Amino acid sequence: LCEALRVTDLAPKSEYRYSNFAYGLLGYLLELQTESPFEHVLQEFVLEPLGMKSTKVHLSDEEWQTQVLQGRNATTGRPSWRRQPYGILVGNGALYSTLSDMGHFLASTIQAARGFEGPLSPALRQVLRPKTWSTPCVRQACQDMVAQVPTAERVLVGLGWESASTGTKSTWFKAGDLETYSSAMTIHPQSGRAVFAVDSCGGCGSKSGSARGSATQRLTRILADGYVPGFSLLLHRVSAAELATMSGNFIICPAAFHPGSFAKLVIRLKDTSSGPTLWAQTESADGTRSMEALAMPLGSVKRYLRGSLLSGSTLALQESIGTHDGSDGPLSQARQKRMIHLLPDLHQPFTIGTAVLQSDGIDAYFVSSTANCPLSI
Repeated sequence: LCEALRVTDLAPKSEYRYSNFAYGLLGYLLELQTESPFEHVLQEFVLEPLGMKSTKVHLSDEEWQTQVLQGRNATTGRPSWRRQPYGILVGNGALYSTLSDMGHFLASTIQAARGFEGPLSPALRQVLRPKTWSTPCVRQACQDMVAQVPTAERVLVGLGWESASTGTKSTWFKAGDLETYSSAMTIHPQSGRAVFAVDSCGGCGSKSGSARGSATQRLTRILADGYVPGFSLLLHRVSAAELATMSGNFIICPAAFHPGSFAKLVIRLKDTSSGPTLWAQTESADGTRSMEALAMPLGSVKRYLRGSLLSGSTLALQESIGTHDGSDGPLSQARQKRMIHLLPDLHQPFTIGTAVLQSDGIDAYFVSSTANCPLSI
């Protein structure tokens, strides 16, 4: 810890930077302040009040052999356990838990976020209160712009949680990877949904574009999002001419705030052995492109845009979100609920002006030109 602090360049207080060392340092300071081991402090003030009886820092040899699933490294493929002691940095991720205990934690968090009182409710609400932007957009002017254009993607930071929200939608997300494990949890306070998932492969998943993270990590967002209503009859047969009207190049509205954000959406019409098909691909502000996803016409949709109810088309995306090492298990090939709503141009009704990408519980608005950026939804 001391060696790391000597070479650490601390950011200005107005700028956010994620730091595992900072969490480890916080745990160490708690031990000094309470004169008690971190695990005892956590049990007394957090775990016992929330009913998390199986969560702990230290496991016995028997528990290692009977309760811990062996993980594997995504790069080497070798199975192993993460048994090395964290030392004084125990606060940055040394806990072992169960699905039941994590259920208790998320249930308590959801109840607190929805205004119900229970153990630690004030503290659980406090950690979900946005503290700062997790992007270069840290000035009040950026927040005003987001408030005026609710379709702007916002990435905010609470105490440990990160929020990705657009318009009236807001989800809180936390993910992490060790050498042999990855995990994630997502909560959607408005709907009362929360999801936790863990897998035994560390560092798995796509490293680029909108498909970042392992299948398990992305699945938590999909499940927390819930059902997307508003679809009508399926389009069984769509002509090549009709497909051509659904293709196009779209830019994010407004401009992406940071390099990892969406910047462009491209829908291409290709000739394949099975006939003409549509393919969709996103591009980040730094030029990183996602995998191309087959976009299948699903049906019609109605959405409000600038106060008007518009009729458009829906494309269902079949995107592989499996591990990046080429495996093709059931989850990696499953059709996930990612869709694109194609809405007409407000000034040219027979052309597409807005493409709304629904992914991971977030609506991202892409437009054919900035003149179509909606001021309200």
